[in-house]
Amino acid sequence: MLDAARDAALRETGVRVYRRLRGEAVGEGGSECYFEWVIGPEQLGLSDELVLGAWAAFLRALPT
Repeated sequence: MLDAARDAALRETGVRVYRRLRGEAVGEGGSECYFEWVIGPEQLGLSDELVLGAWAAFLRALPT
């Protein structure tokens, strides 16, 4: 579900909001996960608006 939303945001905006999930099935009930957001030389040039737009696209792609 999360990776599908990530891929939809990438198709819509050209920005990948995360590469892969880490620590899946952690936390109470094993229902949490986390990711590391790595910023490399290519990402440093992205505008705030583009990054925020990618995260907005990610959230829109999540099932309600």
